[in-house]
Amino acid sequence: MSDRSEKILKALLWWLVVFHGGLGLLGLFAKGSAEVLAERFFNFQLELSPQMYWVINPFAAYLLAFAAFMAIAAWDPRRNVALIYVAASLLGLRVLQRAYFLLTADDDLISGTSKDRIVLTIAIVLVITIALLVLTRNMSRNYSGNGIEE
Repeated sequence: MSDRSEKILKALLWWLVVFHGGLGLLGLFAKGSAEVLAERFFNFQLELSPQMYWVINPFAAYLLAFAAFMAIAAWDPRRNVALIYVAASLLGLRVLQRAYFLLTADDDLISGTSKDRIVLTIAIVLVITIALLVLTRNMSRNYSGNGIEE
């Protein structure tokens, strides 16, 4: 089961690389598309201002850094288990942040968004988080720290 878990884990990690890397590159090089991306991926209406253009740069850099760390983890998951657990922790924080937002946000802030879509996003990120944890545990259960099957 650990070989199968590792293959699925690698596929999931590479998907995270493509998703976050793509968003990061778009954030750096196609800021004009930020309004569409905000609506499609983050489910809110973004109004671009000079300040918002400035904020997009560090956000895009964080997305690219996350993608780079996921690429390292995907390249050799057995040797980079800690990175996978950090990623799962960050994704778990995103779940908590979105749930908190859903429960506490001012009605004016979420009036243009679908609560069902927010809940769906929370569920998807939660499933990815749990999958990372379970697959990593299954993969590493039968291997020692040096990558040799026990």
